Amino acid sequence: PPRTMGLDSVAVIVATFGDDQWAQMARRRAVPSAEAERPAELIVRHGGAGEALHQVRNSAAADARAEWLCFLDADDQLEPGYLAALLAASADLRAPAVRYVVDGEPDPAPLVFASRNIANMNPCVIGTLIRRELFAEAGGFWSERAWEDWSLFRRAWLLGATIDHVPAAVYRVTVNPAGRNSTIDRPHSLHREILRSHATWLRTRKARQ
Repeated sequence: PPRTMGLDSVAVIVATFGDDQWAQMARRRAVPSAEAERPAELIVRHGGAGEALHQVRNSAAADARAEWLCFLDADDQLEPGYLAALLAASADLRAPAVRYVVDGEPDPAPLVFASRNIANMNPCVIGTLIRRELFAEAGGFWSERAWEDWSLFRRAWLLGATIDHVPAAVYRVTVNPAGRNSTIDRPHSLHREILRSHATWLRTRKARQ
């Protein structure tokens, strides 16, 4: 059975970059929902000039003291009881259900991803709980054109990480039609690009062992 852990064993990281409007959005939306999950460690960071989102997230993760990491985008929210529900699971990656918000209107029911096949699709949103040591072993977030979360969780999966889906934990996702993940051109090309980079990463790891 999983070891009993308190909320203070989780760091919620709210990372933003670029225009200050995203930092302001985080203070209005993401941060209050994270603060409601006390006594979880909360790290809020906005990237300076020239910093990319993956760099801000990795920098914040390096400063975390908690055993588990939970990343939260500026315009998304954790619904009540989120962290407690995830901590009750037992897998290496603990994925929430997702409630999409379109034009300010949340879907009445959250979507539960049942698949554990992360090879070619992403059943784990950014708010998936990941152990800090596993995050570091998987190389943290990489500089991807999009889908940084899938790239991270897939690398953890390649290292043998298990996946649990936790319907009681609901991650509220604001759908942004202008967001990078929504507007990426040639997604099949990006998919192949990430798969190739992972294959190279694995070969390099094996060569060093």
